[in-house]
Amino acid sequence: MKFKKINQNVLFHHFHSKNKFYYSPGSLTKDNFYKFIKENKNKIKNSNNIEKKNNNKFFLTFDDGLKSQYEIALPILEENKIKSFFFFFTNHFNSNDFTIECIRYFKYKYYLNTKLFFNHFMETFKDKHDKKINFGNVNLKKLFKFYKKHSPYYSKEEIYIKILRDNILSESQYLKIIKKMMNDKNVDISKLSKKLYMNKSEIKNLSRLQHTIGLHSHSHNHKNKNFGYNREFNEFKKNKLILEKIINKKIISASYPFGNFTNNSERILKKLGIKFSFLKNEKFKNTYKNNNLFLPRKNISELLLK
Repeated sequence: MKFKKINQNVLFHHFHSKNKFYYSPGSLTKDNFYKFIKENKNKIKNSNNIEKKNNNKFFLTFDDGLKSQYEIALPILEENKIKSFFFFFTNHFNSNDFTIECIRYFKYKYYLNTKLFFNHFMETFKDKHDKKINFGNVNLKKLFKFYKKHSPYYSKEEIYIKILRDNILSESQYLKIIKKMMNDKNVDISKLSKKLYMNKSEIKNLSRLQHTIGLHSHSHNHKNKNFGYNREFNEFKKNKLILEKIINKKIISASYPFGNFTNNSERILKKLGIKFSFLKNEKFKNTYKNNNLFLPRKNISELLLK
């Protein structure tokens, strides 16, 4: 595996291994990550030096608090004395409901390919809704191009589902469809979170090792770009209270869930004492005056050479 030249902060999500962590598009193996670190070690800046300016170096950031990050990426970071940002959402600590990662796991572990997942999704959608969907519609074609540009590693069928999830279905409608699909496959939802996410002890250990723990909202809700001030504020406030209780440290950094922010986000993060926050990409890096709250990143999947 080869990587493009890197000149800005890098976002990681998934890692996979043969026996424990499942493969999904854009995920890396232990050897992939070793190679990335070896090629870029002199350009990587430690997260605990974020207040020091150095435009020639970049940070490594990890979103969602995945167990695979802890078991595959962390030992390599420690071996190379690199300190990174880890951004966590927190609702799975207090709920047996499933999260976006549970859905992702379900999609790649219970279906031979994403087309079969899509077919099951559409069958369930039709059972529950009279609405007909024409993906050849001009507006849906425009949405498809937008999603494909920002997530080129997703299949056509996966993008269709994202379009339905984000633009046509309500949050409850989408979750009802997924729950029905999981019930059809006899999936025990309550066991998935423990399998997929870091626990509180692991988060505490990351902090003890001097990696930087940051906010990623409480519920990691895909409709968050439509939140009003109070709901968005409470999402980040609750997230902050839970994480600060775990690590017993003040938190001053965050990343926007799904890269989504609102006209209130800057004011909310400032009120909560957040000094630095990361985007999903570089599209909006010059949008606001306080660029420290809109730091650009590149997803590692965008940096892989074919």
